[in-house]
Amino acid sequence: MEQEDWPTVFVLSNVSPAQFHRLSNSVRAATRGNDAKHWVVISTDQPRDTWQLPAELESQWIDLDDSALYSVKDLATYLFELLDPPSRGTLLRLGRGRWADIKGAVADLAGDLRHPEAVEAFVAELRRAGTQETVLDIDALVATALDQRQTVGNWFTHELTPVEQISAIAFAFFHNLEENVAFAAMDFLMQGAWKERDAGRSFVDYGDLVNFRRYVSLNSDESVGSVIFCRSEEARRAILTAGWRSHRRRIIAALPDLVRLALASARQDGVNRNILTSPADRVRLRETIGETLGELWMLSPEVVELHLLELIASGKDFAHVVVATALRRVRRERGLDGPLAMLGGWRSRSDLLALLQRLSGSATRDTMPELMGTAIVSILARLALEEPTDRMDPRLEKLVLDYASARQKTVLQRFCRVAVPTLVQRHTGQMIGLIDRFFEEFGGKRAVNEMFCEGFGAGLGWAITHYRPNLMEQIRTWIQAAAAGSGKGFDPALVGRREQLAAVGCHALGWLRTGDRQTRAVDELDNMTRSAMELLTGVLKVERHPFVREAAIQSVNRLARFGYASVQGELKNTILAMTTKESEVFVDFMVDLHCRQRSQQPDGDTFIKIGESEPGYWCPIWYSKEPENTPVSDTLFRWANDKSNPEVSKFASVAVLQLRRVIERSQESSRTKLLEERRQHQAELARIAERVAPELDRQRTRLTFIQRLAVSLAVLGQPDLKTAVTGILGAVLPLPEHEAREVIARYRREGEQQGSHTADGKQLLDTAVAAGKAYRLSQTLGFYITLAVFGVAAAIGYLTWR
Repeated sequence: MEQEDWPTVFVLSNVSPAQFHRLSNSVRAATRGNDAKHWVVISTDQPRDTWQLPAELESQWIDLDDSALYSVKDLATYLFELLDPPSRGTLLRLGRGRWADIKGAVADLAGDLRHPEAVEAFVAELRRAGTQETVLDIDALVATALDQRQTVGNWFTHELTPVEQISAIAFAFFHNLEENVAFAAMDFLMQGAWKERDAGRSFVDYGDLVNFRRYVSLNSDESVGSVIFCRSEEARRAILTAGWRSHRRRIIAALPDLVRLALASARQDGVNRNILTSPADRVRLRETIGETLGELWMLSPEVVELHLLELIASGKDFAHVVVATALRRVRRERGLDGPLAMLGGWRSRSDLLALLQRLSGSATRDTMPELMGTAIVSILARLALEEPTDRMDPRLEKLVLDYASARQKTVLQRFCRVAVPTLVQRHTGQMIGLIDRFFEEFGGKRAVNEMFCEGFGAGLGWAITHYRPNLMEQIRTWIQAAAAGSGKGFDPALVGRREQLAAVGCHALGWLRTGDRQTRAVDELDNMTRSAMELLTGVLKVERHPFVREAAIQSVNRLARFGYASVQGELKNTILAMTTKESEVFVDFMVDLHCRQRSQQPDGDTFIKIGESEPGYWCPIWYSKEPENTPVSDTLFRWANDKSNPEVSKFASVAVLQLRRVIERSQESSRTKLLEERRQHQAELARIAERVAPELDRQRTRLTFIQRLAVSLAVLGQPDLKTAVTGILGAVLPLPEHEAREVIARYRREGEQQGSHTADGKQLLDTAVAAGKAYRLSQTLGFYITLAVFGVAAAIGYLTWR
């Protein structure tokens, strides 16, 4: 949207509330204010209650019916185009004189059919009716065309072959998945349980989509690529329902593979290595599997329940989310009765706990209630998302309060860190109304209160970013009321209601900035962040209780990490409000934040790892320049000259010294080492460039003076043999004498054999004879010349002696 200069209408189809909240900043910037130049049209199949829209967007919601989308004239034209001659005849026959001609029939029926999908379904039913002898009523055909479940069922049963029906079921299993992920998941089924039932059907491919295009298609999505997509949730459900009637055993056989696929999605092996390349792919695959299990649960709860328990038995958080997604789907379509009845059985039936023990492989049943409890807590949070805002069903509310009183540590952790934030964000007013009951349940136990206050505060922070009215004022009221009682005596080991409310308020302010959940305009969010930092500074100035101060410090850290540009102006006052110990700890935070900001600097010639915390930060460095300052280091150098308070410059100096100790010394050392390695490498390249290539050791016959003399004597009168004899002599001289004579003799025999009838044979014989002479002469000359040398030496010696 930001890159498009011309006024443009953007159409976003099948958008979920979560997707919209991630996009809302761009949407608001493009459609609001003086610079607005675009229009954005969004469609969704999610009910209005799940969107939690602010008032300014609530007024833009339009509930459409089919009559507002398509004109009767356009539908009549479309119907006329689809009717072939046989279908037109069938239509007039079934009309029994109701219309004078086909144009009258089309004009009359178009208004009843209301939308193109019904027109297509009506034509399909009409063609099928033309092959049947039974008397059909035209109004019954129209009613069937308007009932998508029935038309999809008829299409599945009557128009698809058995092999195509299996492919359609596979596509419905993995609806709304990116194409590569969807096909890989289908291959997993085809190579698994389904392979044993149909060895000839090993995979599903794009060609299988051709006959499914009426209800299953490949839709383009710029954010993830092409997506396998059923036309609607109703169409998907109808395919699975029809498949359940004719391929029930095959679907049941696929359930263990769906569970294995969900559990394997967290590993980097098998189907995941090249397909699930991002966390988002894994999350979406698990979400789709959960929705599919939910659809199948509505067909047969008792069949699916075992596999839901298998996911719970794994003990994996993400597997529990798959179960929660399945039951959330059931809640959306069938209400709460079914999911709550199942949860009740899981909580109370000893046989199910025994089954869970067998599935988990645990040696004792004592831990099974705790395992089941953690799963149910995750399920409660997902079920509550389907409830109208602040109107959570009383039965769910009772379960929430029951699990707040849980005694198992892991159940309480899951409740506070997973369920509470979700419940508070969705049902803010209702949960605030219950907050005193939670506080009473937790009492003064510090550990539980820490988890609960942070979880509740996180939910409030998310709710504020989703435009919950008056919520900031509510938090401000809690903090101000707590500040009024901060001077009273207290036991630091105990946490009372004043401290609980103050801590919740502080955590809520920190969760205004969390990286990826912002839905407000940037300027608005920056202003809120600055106000939040001012409130937290006020808390640190007056608050004495360590429980509240720790909550405030955590939120200061969070705001600084995710919104540093917004809070750096107030940060100096915040530091002055800290205690000595808090200030020392905050130095370490500033150093870590500096490392994080360094790692986000662009480009770089290479990277080095810095930071004391694991896994550390990979930061760019440059050969030609020093790294630029980060916002944190700029702030610290500016504070070094601060004239308002010596504590500010003291804090800056301590932080800069820590930066030197922890980061810059090792950074400079690493850079110096890299520069030296680069210098040596470049010098080596220069040396290589200056080298002269060595001469090749080419073949060359080398003979001594005596050997060359022997050759010359041997070829006297035959100079044309000299070259060949030189070569032969060079080859045989290094050999033992018997082998040298053997080679020459072999040449001589061959020459004698050929010499009688070829010129080459005569020449070979002459060469062999000359080579033999040269060989003997080299041996003889060598002996006599050596003897002569010794004789001359002896004579000279004798004369010298005389």
